[in-house]
Amino acid sequence: MKLTFKSKYFYTDYTRKYKEEGSFYQLGEEPWLVVLKPTLKCCANCKHCMPRSKRFSTDFQLSLGDYDRLLKQLKELGTKQICISGGEPLIYKDVIPLIKLVTKNGMRASINTNGWFLTLGKFKELMDAGVMCLNLSIDSPFADKHDELRKLPGLFNRATRNIKEAKESGIPFKLNLRMVLSKHNYKNICTMIDLAISLHADSLSIDMIEADSENKFFLLNGQEILDFKKNYVPKLVNKINGLEINDNLKTFNNKQLLDMYNINFNSIENFENGLYWPDNRIKNKCDIPSTFMIIEGDGMVLPCNAVEYNRDKIIGNINEMNIKQLWNSDKWNEFRKNKLDFCRECPMNMSYVLVFNDDEIERECRVDNFTTQKIEKMIMIDDKKEYITERTEEYLSFFKRDKEFIKKINERYAIESLEYKLNFLYPIFFKNMENDKQIFNSYKNASEFYALRQLLGRPEKFESQLHIFDFMKENLKQGARVMDYGCCVGDFSLLFAKMGYSVVILDLDILTFDFALERFKNRSIKVENYRIGENMKVELLRKKVDFVFCRDVLEHTRHPLYILDYFYESLNNDGYLYTSTMNPGDEIYIGAEHLEETILIAKTEKYKKFFEKRFESLGIKGLYKKRERKKDE
Repeated sequence: MKLTFKSKYFYTDYTRKYKEEGSFYQLGEEPWLVVLKPTLKCCANCKHCMPRSKRFSTDFQLSLGDYDRLLKQLKELGTKQICISGGEPLIYKDVIPLIKLVTKNGMRASINTNGWFLTLGKFKELMDAGVMCLNLSIDSPFADKHDELRKLPGLFNRATRNIKEAKESGIPFKLNLRMVLSKHNYKNICTMIDLAISLHADSLSIDMIEADSENKFFLLNGQEILDFKKNYVPKLVNKINGLEINDNLKTFNNKQLLDMYNINFNSIENFENGLYWPDNRIKNKCDIPSTFMIIEGDGMVLPCNAVEYNRDKIIGNINEMNIKQLWNSDKWNEFRKNKLDFCRECPMNMSYVLVFNDDEIERECRVDNFTTQKIEKMIMIDDKKEYITERTEEYLSFFKRDKEFIKKINERYAIESLEYKLNFLYPIFFKNMENDKQIFNSYKNASEFYALRQLLGRPEKFESQLHIFDFMKENLKQGARVMDYGCCVGDFSLLFAKMGYSVVILDLDILTFDFALERFKNRSIKVENYRIGENMKVELLRKKVDFVFCRDVLEHTRHPLYILDYFYESLNNDGYLYTSTMNPGDEIYIGAEHLEETILIAKTEKYKKFFEKRFESLGIKGLYKKRERKKDE
């Protein structure tokens, strides 16, 4: 999907428009910009965020299905842009699927972040999902001051390093640095401009501090305001004039700088007490409740930023009334007309943005990539059920157990926990594992409990392989033969079948394998299957395959070289191999302490040469292509 994006910069020219008739922007009555706050959790602890740090209810949180329905309704209302915010939105586990929903529903996505979690991998995921503008919060150009303000040591260096890597990727996106103006940084805006230019930012937003009139932790006092106007604004104007940007942008930027703390418009006494407007006329001038909204993670709908602080003008909840009904409700119309007493303390119409580049960008986005939620729907029988409900029912039916059985195990050892693995599952696995036959019997004894963990634990099990499924979709033809070696309960092989591949599954001849076959039968899917017996040997396939998928298996075997050779012989000449463990060049996953000699083998030069003689890395984690065998081998 090809997306284009051009930033829309708002500046009210409030000193002129404040006394004129009508509202500031007169943009109409559609929610042009909507801010979604799926989480309020954050890794930083900024003091300026404390006044708005209300915690929405965790009793109910919107699902991706809820968001999809919401976004479709917002599109009908005329919404053009969605900003994902928080908290720190990159903490939210479904942030990527949520952004993909925004893109698929025809709206442009932006995201606010402090940069802590913005690794290159996460950045690329955001870009593939459709993020076109990234707002990076930086409150000082100096690392020690920024980290002090945000109460997170190392944040500045980590955030700026991450954004430099993002820019070096060559992927086009709009970067806006955001700073909250305060007595702690007003002298450093020139240096902030230098930082923005060095990071190739398109703009620098300068936001006035909100809700600080009582504590005055950040508000400039009268002397500091005069100091800023006399000694720093002229330097900023000269700074802008010296930049290599077009003259229109210079004029736009300088007009804003000259209007900051305009004491001919509003008194110094008002500014230093957090009153940004000279009187209540601001209530008639503000368009924000007619063009904007905030929707929190539990469905609460706020008509403007100011409501985040007092919470007494929340319009409603989308779980009780849909967003179209709320937008057109009497309650919202009344708020648009009367606003609230906090309006004079709200600087949202007095925010400034220095623009360095306003070119339109264009980019291809891969919004059809696999997500965990998409996979879950694909491998279910009834998509009207809850994913975990169906898995539980399948388990109970096959193993002839009741819910009390699961409840008792979970009460003592939570199935998804490390404690379950170490204190319950491993003792069953590891008892007397000295030779192939005993390894086989250990898995046989543990199969029922291992299947339980695979079904009901590890809910993010697909996450680390998502890039592989995308690769398969792009590089394998429909009907290609795919081997799932060590298929366990069959989740991955079910996915491959749903992707249109001919599936071959192999695993130990135990109950877990019978269960996997039963799951295929319940979905009316035919599968070619091979059972591995007590000697751990595998019979040759009737026909070679195009792709071998081996997830977290090699480290559990006593003969990894034999298995790698088996993969090699089973693959067509242009076939691919995916292994998640014991890959040369990757960190060795220590997940099989019961077979430490296997791990030792994986760390040897012999193993590396054996592996690389047969498979060529494609530069994608875990993915290899079969090498052509040389004549002398």
